Amino acid sequence: MEARLKQIIRDSFPELLRFDFSVEYDKLNDSFAETWQIGVSSYIFALDESFREAEEDVVIGLLVHELSHISQDLGLTGLEARVDGFLNENFSRYSLLDERNADLTAVIRGYGMNLLKLMRYLEKNYPSYETEGLSVSELEILLGIH
Repeated sequence: MEARLKQIIRDSFPELLRFDFSVEYDKLNDSFAETWQIGVSSYIFALDESFREAEEDVVIGLLVHELSHISQDLGLTGLEARVDGFLNENFSRYSLLDERNADLTAVIRGYGMNLLKLMRYLEKNYPSYETEGLSVSELEILLGIH
C-alpha cells in the first residue's frame, strides 16, 4: 500500500512530496482511522485492523481524504493550525465544513470513486458512523451516477 500511496502523492498531491508517509494497521478504539504527525516531515496513517480486509480502492479513498486534509493545512502558521484544531474540536459546523472540503478536494483530484467506495464500505461495516463529509448521494451526483 505504501508504494501506491507514494504514487498517489507524486501524481495528485505533489505539494506533499517533501513529507514521509507510512500506513499502519492497529486496533483503534475510538475511530477507524487516525493521522499522526511525527515531527515536521513525517505522517503515519493509522487504520483500524478491519481495513486490512477492505478493497484497495476503499483504503485509497480513506488515504486520499486524509491527504486532502494535510494539503489544505499546509499553509497554516503554527497559531493558525492551533486555532484550526480548536475550531474542529469545539464547533461542529467548522468540523463539518472541514470534512466536506477534504472530500471535495479528493473528488477534484480524481479520487471520487475511491471516496464513494469508502463511504459505502463505512455504511456497511460501521453502521453507527455518521459522516460529516459528503454523503453517498452527494458523491453520486458529483460523479454523475444515478
